[in-house]
Amino acid sequence: MEGGVGESRWARIGLGLLAWGVWGIHAAGHVGGGHPEDLLWLCNVALWLMGLAYVAGAPSLAGVAFACLLGGTPLWLLGVVFGESFAWTSFLTHFGGLWLGWRGMRTLGEGEGVWWKVALTIASLGVVTRVATPAESNVNLAFAVSQGWEGHFPSHFWYIVGVVGMVYGVSVVMYGAARWLSRRREG
Repeated sequence: MEGGVGESRWARIGLGLLAWGVWGIHAAGHVGGGHPEDLLWLCNVALWLMGLAYVAGAPSLAGVAFACLLGGTPLWLLGVVFGESFAWTSFLTHFGGLWLGWRGMRTLGEGEGVWWKVALTIASLGVVTRVATPAESNVNLAFAVSQGWEGHFPSHFWYIVGVVGMVYGVSVVMYGAARWLSRRREG
């Protein structure tokens, strides 16, 4: 594993446990509500990976998790604005995860090859979601076009191409911008 650059081992582990604690509170709501499959949404997985990155001192994993949150959070906000269900713990998952990602970039380091690892993560999660979750949950939009968007896409395939392309693009661009800001603040 890659080493961190600016955080003591115990502080890193504490932040990893904080990420897992926030994830656990959010997970309890999904499991208690009878929807454990919702734990496979991209940002939920990213927050769990953020905890692992801190505990293991893995900058690239933290970068992937941060980039996935940077790309997934705007899509989540769009869903909330258009009336999809909202849990208060989602606020902690998304914005707490973004804070942990920013901090991880500055303390663990930036990591290498984040752009292609994000692509692999999104693609892999899409396959797992399609295989392991019920179609009616539509986790990660793996089964159907979101309600209200059907008229904008000729098929689910083109919808996935558009959504995944947007999430990936936003992830990589925003991660690049965060790297630039992080370096600028240091220098």
